[in-house]
Amino acid sequence: MRFLALLTALLLCFCSLAGAEDTQQTDFSDHGIVHSNLGQVNLRARPSASSARVALLENYDMARILEAVTGDDGKIWYHVEFESMEGYIHGDYFDVLTKQELSLRMGNAEDTAPSAFSYSAAEEAENLVQPAYPVPQYVSQLIFIAEKELGYTEEKNGVTKYGIWSGDSKAEWCAEYLCWATYQTDRQFATQLFNNIYPNYTGNNTGRDWFLKEGRYVARRGIVPDWGSQWFRGESTLMQENSYVPQPGDWMFLSTGAQGDTSHVAMVTHCTYNDDGTIQVHVLEGNNPSAVQRNTYPLDHWSILGYGTVHDVADITLKEGHKGKKVSALQQKLCEAGYFKQENITGSFGDITLQAVKAFQQAQGLPVSGIATLETQLKLDQLLAPSPSPAP
Repeated sequence: MRFLALLTALLLCFCSLAGAEDTQQTDFSDHGIVHSNLGQVNLRARPSASSARVALLENYDMARILEAVTGDDGKIWYHVEFESMEGYIHGDYFDVLTKQELSLRMGNAEDTAPSAFSYSAAEEAENLVQPAYPVPQYVSQLIFIAEKELGYTEEKNGVTKYGIWSGDSKAEWCAEYLCWATYQTDRQFATQLFNNIYPNYTGNNTGRDWFLKEGRYVARRGIVPDWGSQWFRGESTLMQENSYVPQPGDWMFLSTGAQGDTSHVAMVTHCTYNDDGTIQVHVLEGNNPSAVQRNTYPLDHWSILGYGTVHDVADITLKEGHKGKKVSALQQKLCEAGYFKQENITGSFGDITLQAVKAFQQAQGLPVSGIATLETQLKLDQLLAPSPSPAP
């Protein structure tokens, strides 16, 4: 806890007549959030651990601070208002929010959008790589929640609250931490990220495969095993190795085994330039080796497999057996070109899709493989592109 700074801020905040003016001069708001490794905190009738419990608050519940007092243990307690109830929360389990954090939690996009990607360490990075795509408000909210877990450490027997939440108390919990943070973000901000923008998973490869089916996965080397080559949307050449710079909110999948299975996952907060112009990726990750912490990886680090992306930035080779939104999009285009029936659009690349791709390739003078390569998909896009308007 930032005790001295917070206490100073609160003393300024609660000066009797000058309180309102002083509050405007400090970075801290008059609200705070519950934060405990146990996940719950008692709201007490008095500033004492032996006092009666008024209510039980969950992690990230927000309350309005009425005053800061010294409890019978000699430590700071906060007199707060929560859902029409008043009580006291121990200062060790209650974080005072800055004005920026409060705006973020209240969903004030106008206040937070100009620096939506500039959280914590990124704010001071003069060599920050500016995001190539807009950073959604929900990414700022997710990283806000995930950063609050920094320093959390598993118990001696390997048990974590993230594992307990996911149903396996002793899980290798890098994925569980990110999924838990996603769930908490939905709970606190009424977003719809869980199983929508981000997956809920625990096993190796499951998260990566989820993003593949969603059409939002980019391989670091530009080639996805069992799928094929990738290219950036709107471009006519294949993606080069290490050419994608991850964006805030992307999930980074890593492998330490010879088989190339995903064995670790982290969330990107920002990227920075090194002095030599190379790029460093900054992440939040759990289970490294037993705590939630920040870490950095070179963009070309050998263990990085790829990224589950916030934005749909790349297309991919499609062939029989593939499933997902990219397949649905291909089927829709084949339908518009007259090679596929609307009722057959299923998102599953089976024999009907195979024959449609072959028919299109033959009609266009392309190699007839039944595989929707870059060349095939570009030709399909060109065929469906609207004709330019004639000159006046």
